Amino acid sequence: SVEKIARRLEQLMPAADDVAPTASAIAHSAGLTTDARLMALPRLEQRELLTSAWRRYLEALASQRPVVLWIEDLHWADALLLRLIDRASTDARSCLLVLATARPEFAGSAHFRPSDDRIEMELGALGEADSLALARSASEIDESVVRRAQGNPLFITELARARLSSTDVPVSVQAVIGARLDELPSADRE
Repeated sequence: SVEKIARRLEQLMPAADDVAPTASAIAHSAGLTTDARLMALPRLEQRELLTSAWRRYLEALASQRPVVLWIEDLHWADALLLRLIDRASTDARSCLLVLATARPEFAGSAHFRPSDDRIEMELGALGEADSLALARSASEIDESVVRRAQGNPLFITELARARLSSTDVPVSVQAVIGARLDELPSADRE
């Protein structure tokens, strides 16, 4: 609730005079409430207010102890979230680490300003031993099926979940996901 966020902000930023609007903006952007005042603002001002509120909140948290934001599939993120990550992680005055995963085509995204405190790492395919370990953790699976996945973790786990024999192995990740969708009831599939 807004009250819980406001209490936490008051603990983190006791001298701040903008605790209520910051808490309201955070609660609104998290989908906990709807802030009519925020909705009445022009879109650009809304974005600026939300980004600033989250940055203040993250900086306040990180001033107390290290904070790690872990974001999966950043390539699907809304432009507002990307702007927030950029602003919160550029020239941070506190101990904030943003760890995000994204598809290779996202590397060097125009949403992020160049900065010396950013590191991009490209992860390659899993080796054979790691692929087998991942497949075994998901389900029992034939080694030839794992080789077919060529170290792609998503493909390995989908193949393991499908419990396919080596003769049933789909050609691609899309085929595996398509097969899983085909298993859904028709109303859900549509």
